[in-house]
Amino acid sequence: MSDAKRFARVSSVQWTGSLSLLAVLLTLGACARSGTNDQSRADLSAAPTTGSTTVPAEVRRHPVITRAEPRQRARFELLRTPPEGLPARVRHILGAPVMGMNWTLAQRLPVNLSGAYWLVPGNGHLCIVDQGSLGNPAVGTTCARTARALARGIASITIARPNASAHTVQSRLIVGVAPDGAREVQVHTRGTVVTTSVAGTIFVVRDTLAAPPDRLSWR
Repeated sequence: MSDAKRFARVSSVQWTGSLSLLAVLLTLGACARSGTNDQSRADLSAAPTTGSTTVPAEVRRHPVITRAEPRQRARFELLRTPPEGLPARVRHILGAPVMGMNWTLAQRLPVNLSGAYWLVPGNGHLCIVDQGSLGNPAVGTTCARTARALARGIASITIARPNASAHTVQSRLIVGVAPDGAREVQVHTRGTVVTTSVAGTIFVVRDTLAAPPDRLSWR
């Protein structure tokens, strides 16, 4: 099975007490240019972009911000620390910013994973940019409107299908940022509930389920 078919990204991004799941999108391989793999139709953040695909104008129309909103900084501890910015190679893959993201304000998520994740403030939105999630070489972006992110956080979801030749099994990875004060997150999937603790404001769930969550909740 090719890398292009092994990975799926979950289009979501409105975590309103539950995760609004819209679709499962294939993330293409190493040469893919992925500007908006994971965005909500309600937020005008639809359409994965690969290769020469044009990102809809309504997604790019937001002016790039110069600083994170005060309410974003007040609710997310990570945004109150000095930003690392997105690496040049990631910016090159993404192309022009969407949702008004300012890549110099990107905050690296402190997770012990093979992939890299950043929380990036945008214009009326918060986004997670990831690269190398579960070994997927492409770059993905997940965005939520600020009000929803402030209330319920934001999460990136990647599903890797089993690969017999590589001796890999089904794997699902959820990496997210919860609002300040959250202690644990519960992932509800087809009657199964997985509970994970929040470290600072970051949570990670890795299991072998093949489906995206029906909803996420925190307390």
